[in-house]
Amino acid sequence: MATVPLSAALSGTFFLATLYLQDVIELTPLQAGLAYLPFCASLLLAISQVARLIGALGVTCTALLGLLLTAAGLGWLARLPDHGSLWTDVMPGMLGVAAGMGIGLMALQNAALADVTEDDAGTASGVQRSVDQLGGSLGLAVLVGTALGGGTPQGADFRAAFGWAALGVLAAAAVVAVTRVSAGRSTRGIRS
Repeated sequence: MATVPLSAALSGTFFLATLYLQDVIELTPLQAGLAYLPFCASLLLAISQVARLIGALGVTCTALLGLLLTAAGLGWLARLPDHGSLWTDVMPGMLGVAAGMGIGLMALQNAALADVTEDDAGTASGVQRSVDQLGGSLGLAVLVGTALGGGTPQGADFRAAFGWAALGVLAAAAVVAVTRVSAGRSTRGIRS
């Protein structure tokens, strides 16, 4: 469930941030592409730490960390000015989204396969990947529609789209947290 809004946010961020960089900040396509290099570095660094985080925090808390980092990055992007700058207005949010995605998507994939038998691992992985793709498609449809529904994108349209994405990811984090608390209660009840 949490994979859908997380993947929606990722796909929407790629598309909308690129439009913002080119249409608002007026970077060339090459410059906009190069602006993603720090994003990629942050993503790779985050992914390299997932196993360590899962070992220290557990799968659920690691997934929550990823969701909250993503929501923080989206929240930053939800305040984009009408005429912003790459390094002060866009990059901090992009780095937060990248770190959150790297941690969150890997932890959620791990959670999807945690209690699956070896015979069912391929099916479970395929379902998780399909849900990931579904989220990305929905993100593009809904978030891009929000930002571009009025024709030419304006700062307020980008802010609304990133704001909705942040709310979706926060809702997913709330569901994961409540599920974790409920699972803890039922486990305690069984032990009693």
